[in-house]
Amino acid sequence: MITNASIVPGEGLGNSIRLGRSMYSIINSLDRFHYRMKISYSEKHYLETPITVTVPDIGLRMVFENSDKQELVLIEVIDFKSLKLNYNGINLNDIAENTKDTYEIEAQENSDIVPTVPKWAENEDSQQRTNITLPNLKQIYNQTFGPTYPGKLSKNSDYYTLSYPGISFKFKINSNELINKLIGLGTNVNDNTILSKLLNWDKSSDIACESLSIYSGSSWENFYETFQRSILDSKQTTKLRNKASSSAIHISKLLVNLKLGIIKLIFEATSDKNRPQEYVIKIGETTQQEVLNILGSPDDYFNKFDSRLLIHNHLSKSFKIDLHDNSIYKFHNYFRFGLDFLYDLNSSKSKSTGVLKKLIIHNGGIIESLDFMKWNKCNWQLISGQYSDTAHPFELQDDISIDSSMYFNDIPPEFFNKIEGNTSLRPVLLNRNETEFIDNDLDIINPDEISDNNNTILEKHSSRDSTVSGHTSKTKTWGQSKLIGCNRCIWEVVESNGCITSITIF
Repeated sequence: MITNASIVPGEGLGNSIRLGRSMYSIINSLDRFHYRMKISYSEKHYLETPITVTVPDIGLRMVFENSDKQELVLIEVIDFKSLKLNYNGINLNDIAENTKDTYEIEAQENSDIVPTVPKWAENEDSQQRTNITLPNLKQIYNQTFGPTYPGKLSKNSDYYTLSYPGISFKFKINSNELINKLIGLGTNVNDNTILSKLLNWDKSSDIACESLSIYSGSSWENFYETFQRSILDSKQTTKLRNKASSSAIHISKLLVNLKLGIIKLIFEATSDKNRPQEYVIKIGETTQQEVLNILGSPDDYFNKFDSRLLIHNHLSKSFKIDLHDNSIYKFHNYFRFGLDFLYDLNSSKSKSTGVLKKLIIHNGGIIESLDFMKWNKCNWQLISGQYSDTAHPFELQDDISIDSSMYFNDIPPEFFNKIEGNTSLRPVLLNRNETEFIDNDLDIINPDEISDNNNTILEKHSSRDSTVSGHTSKTKTWGQSKLIGCNRCIWEVVESNGCITSITIF
């Protein structure tokens, strides 16, 4: 359990909650402590809007951009009663158990976080009470962080926001007398006058810090303007990142040539001096050992001893599958990269290490998928490869390129016409909550061998509660998706929002 955290302006809290880190790494870190999390997102514009993760147990709210790598761009402390914070060895708040008379903790106005009940409130006979000392304006300005430019007073004169590079504080003015004095100063009053009035107020606890925000930027206004632009233009999100805060090695882009079965892995440069590293692998040629040399040990693995009839269809007429094949395959899961590799251990080309047969690309950041946060999000770009050769597999020329920022319905029909020879795609419904015929491997069967009656079981579905738009709790359909098979690839698409949750390349 996290009880203490050091504040690093412009970078984050402690060692794990850092700007620039992926939602996958942070949620998995917090999940080890079994924290409850509330995840808010947009139903209609999922890929274009940020995702907010609230952790009530430690009073944190985090905002992740959702157009690229789902990186953390904003950290907010919205409750000071559960987590001790310090800056340069100086405590901002104090949380202690004492035997004094009652101490009441009130819920924040307009807050969607319900405060936990103090231990003493659960048992009226108990004398233990939680005493909390909140940071105040004088402490922040005069002692902990030092002088800065004047902040902004709210229209009703009941809140004051003070900004430093990489961090800002929101103070609640709890004295009606002080609020009336500020209102009496008029609308054209100088910002320095307002700050002077607040700093010289006798009772410092009347101006208590209600929340703080950590971001990348010179001020809150600067961050907010950049963040608003990033929502309209996903390319702007690169300006929000703090690459120094993200120490994990990750794949910045995965390029796929479907016709040739060639994949290029592009790793993001670890510093401005280093160039991105690139590796090329090929379906049917690259060995298990070669992939291990590139990516290291997998997060998990298992052996697959059969090719069970699963529930995918649509493949070119030239591809044949032996339903009695008893070959041995090994599956490697790289959850941290959002990738899975299937190796044929019976290949004559490499009996010792096996040859790559399939690659599965995941987007584990789709909330309404059952794979949510099991895999990381992998950013991919696909080309049909109709006009390319092995010497120049990723030169587009007249080819069409699609990528992970697109919904399935956004893919132009011309793309499917190039890889499939037509645009008539026949999806198969899959409910992962119900079906017993699914594992991490994906096999193809001929559409004519699928009876329409076999899909009746998919009409049933289970549901879970989820939080949408930050405020409303609705019943959602989880685990139901569509599988669309094409030449050399299979798409899995979440039925509720049209997001592509995985692509199998073979």
